[in-house]
Amino acid sequence: MKTFAYMIDPSHGWLRVPNVEFNKYPDIHSQVSDCSYQSDKHVFLEQDVDMDLFIAARTAAGIETKLAEYSNKSRQSKIRKYPAYMPHALALVPQTPILTVESTVERDLEDFNDFNNKASSIHY
Repeated sequence: MKTFAYMIDPSHGWLRVPNVEFNKYPDIHSQVSDCSYQSDKHVFLEQDVDMDLFIAARTAAGIETKLAEYSNKSRQSKIRKYPAYMPHALALVPQTPILTVESTVERDLEDFNDFNNKASSIHY
């Protein structure tokens, strides 16, 4: 079993999945919508359909998935500033994991808070 960060802003949510983990399920890549986002290290699967595709693929492989919810109801997540998901773009990203140890829920929370704190300092 692996725990993934389920990140929620005031109007939507995404499951943060490391690219290395996401690439274990290539059959779903072409089914993921452009409502999901991607960074150089993660795919952020939108909550309505894409997150369920990933969880179903893991379940079919006999792997249990746990979610750790992180909610920020006061402002939109900067996840929205990442490029929209495109299946072929992942092929351009190095797939070698930087760490071989699973991230902890606490580290995911720190990353999420750091991510949103930086976004809140930008003024338009």
